[in-house]
Amino acid sequence: MMIDLKDPEFISDPYPYLAQLRDKEKPIWHEDLGIYLAATHKDASEVLRNKSLGRIYVDRTPESDWKTFNW
Repeated sequence: MMIDLKDPEFISDPYPYLAQLRDKEKPIWHEDLGIYLAATHKDASEVLRNKSLGRIYVDRTPESDWKTFNW
């Protein structure tokens, strides 16, 4: 499953996409972003508490495309 976060359809109504992501029952790898997407509270909580995953944030590039997220 690939979610395009810049897609106008996703932006206008992300809930169907997020429901599909939750139905996967585990985090999925997003190739374009280079990250795992965790859509449930349980999964996100486990990821955030897993010290082996690290906590160093690197701004996404190009900066103009990620302005909202690079704060």
